[in-house]
Amino acid sequence: MKPSLMNAVNSRMDYLIRRQGVVSENIANAETPNYLSRDINFKASVNKMTLQLQNTNGKHIEGSGDRFKTAMTESKEHMRYDGNSVKLDEEMYKLNEIQLQHRMLTNLMTKHMGFQRAVVNRQR
Repeated sequence: MKPSLMNAVNSRMDYLIRRQGVVSENIANAETPNYLSRDINFKASVNKMTLQLQNTNGKHIEGSGDRFKTAMTESKEHMRYDGNSVKLDEEMYKLNEIQLQHRMLTNLMTKHMGFQRAVVNRQR
């Protein structure tokens, strides 16, 4: 796959969507005994992505595996007496960070699409 802005943005959006789900699970399990806070490492997920097989022919065997699942980490920091390691303030911070990154990527893509429209309209 040829590197492009669209591929990079799609990869980052996939990561943000998946990370938001993981952080939401952490918040939902904030009172669950022995629940370990989880997160996804973007750099590790990108490294896993480059190792995935690509189908260049319809007869090739499908690659399998979830690059985000293998990039998942569990935290034993801040362990409470009941074995739970979720800190709600940190999880809310992560949700805010995800929202800001999503907004930034959406704005980037809007600008990119505007440039493409301008080029197409200029060539007419």
